[in-house]
Amino acid sequence: MKKMRRLLFCFFRGCVKLFYPKTTLFFDDSLFDTPLVFVGNHSQAHGPIVSQITFPSSVYTWCISEMLDKHKAGDYMYDTFWAPPGRHLKFFRVFSTLIAPLCALLFTEANTVPVYLDKRLLTTFKKSISLLQDGKQLIIFPETEVADNAIVNRFHEPFVDLGKLYYKKTGKRLAFVPTYICPERREIHTGKPVFYDPKNTPEEERTRITRYLSEQICETARSLPTHTVVPFLNTATPHKNNE
Repeated sequence: MKKMRRLLFCFFRGCVKLFYPKTTLFFDDSLFDTPLVFVGNHSQAHGPIVSQITFPSSVYTWCISEMLDKHKAGDYMYDTFWAPPGRHLKFFRVFSTLIAPLCALLFTEANTVPVYLDKRLLTTFKKSISLLQDGKQLIIFPETEVADNAIVNRFHEPFVDLGKLYYKKTGKRLAFVPTYICPERREIHTGKPVFYDPKNTPEEERTRITRYLSEQICETARSLPTHTVVPFLNTATPHKNNE
């Protein structure tokens, strides 16, 4: 059964890589030798998809736990990405329900770290630190449903505590890399990393690092030729990057 699940995952992952538009990653490859956390804009479903088929296999994606549960994945996809206003609500509801088991299988077999928004969040952090200590990297899409600007929503801040925990375990400062995902241009752009500073309080670092990452993602988006920015939620209005 386990082997069959893996074969199904490899088959569907291959299909996605074949038919999904090829995305170019602009990044300094030498940094892959450093434990780090990519932090990007969610861009509806594009962010998690391109992270799995574009980044090296050493990169693990933080994935909301509902997407790994076949009983919850359908509702989560419908509510977050596929609930457009208009005539097709029933179609998207049925479609989300039908593909939920497949999505749960794919995200379970993929390089993912389940993210829990309750007391089980400690499990998320423990697995993440273990992966970082093994020389892996993470990619996180921390946007909330609260609008901040035309490019990204406000960030959940607790993910920054990875820096505190990693420093406590290793005595090394963890790097967070701003990452802009641009589906229209089929590109991923990364910026200059910011390092966790254990001399500051955890609250100060949460604010400092999330602000830096958000600003750098927006700056990267605005520096590119005019394109449509894909928002986190399907219900949000797309904007041009120069608006």
